[in-house]
Amino acid sequence: MDSPLADQQREKKGAETFSKYEYQYHWAFKKLLDAHDKKKEYAIFVELHEDVVFANSLEKETAEFEFYQVKENSGSSKHTVASLTKVHSGSNNSVLGKLIESYHGKTFKGVISSANLVATSGFSSAMVKNGLALEEITTTDLKLKTLATFKKKVLEELKLDECPVNIRFIVPKLLPNSQRESVIASIVDLISSAYPNSQCDAVNIYRVLIDELHRKGQVKYDYSKWDSLLKEKALTSITVQNTIDAHSSIKGLDEVEKMASDLISDLKIKFSQRQSLLRSVKSYYTRSISRSSNLYIRFREEVNKIYYQYQHFDTEDTIREIEQALTENLKKHLKDEISLRAAIICEIVLSEI
Repeated sequence: MDSPLADQQREKKGAETFSKYEYQYHWAFKKLLDAHDKKKEYAIFVELHEDVVFANSLEKETAEFEFYQVKENSGSSKHTVASLTKVHSGSNNSVLGKLIESYHGKTFKGVISSANLVATSGFSSAMVKNGLALEEITTTDLKLKTLATFKKKVLEELKLDECPVNIRFIVPKLLPNSQRESVIASIVDLISSAYPNSQCDAVNIYRVLIDELHRKGQVKYDYSKWDSLLKEKALTSITVQNTIDAHSSIKGLDEVEKMASDLISDLKIKFSQRQSLLRSVKSYYTRSISRSSNLYIRFREEVNKIYYQYQHFDTEDTIREIEQALTENLKKHLKDEISLRAAIICEIVLSEI
């Protein structure tokens, strides 16, 4: 044989385990790309109470969480009522019991919007009303007999007084044998949609973000502070957007950057402040063209109206006039003075292009 190591391997469980381990990371990656495509903020955690936890906000006061137990079990039979509720020898819980126990009775129970079992093997259509083969099964889709069995078994197993109803069973679209390629293709589709006619290095974006997911997933510490948890354990929409920006050539950005730089050079501020302001302009521009938001539309309309009404020869006076005339309701959405000035400068530039 050509290879000096061409002999039957003693065992292949390590490679198989790694593949299953990697699947939950790639499934989480695909989940965050789908969320990013909807132009909303989010945070995603791997190995935090569950395999994957998705937060629909970066604000602790408003965030709700989806728990996902992810199983790459393609070679197995479809899950049935019996397999989901059976407690195997040497195990404390059934598959369904383990999913519910991850949040039920915990202090954070009230902010869990759903608990989801994701399984590549799929679920028996015998569980579902009319025998439908659904990609996502909720408790309302289950046959009454199935639901009654689930409740009875879970109540006995976990010693509960009531059974949670926010459970979903999901058959993932992400195929285990092409998970990497599928995620990279989704990155290309996302950027093509957000930045038409722009170029991106999808492979580098993939490498940066999958490495970050791996790194965050291996963090074992607990964090009592929300900001610390986000920083150390989560991959957020902000990090994803910054990575996309760093590895993409956004159409029109060069022209906006050049014109904004000319305007900023007229301002009586230090060089470091100019650089910070220019970075903020670029960030505002990429956000404004990639996110469909009424806020950006209203801000643009108001800035343009004031700009053409109160134009001055002096750039500083023009920006100050717009700052003072803008409604407080619009200004409050920009976190600080630099962000506000950057947004105004960017809109002035766009009105002149």
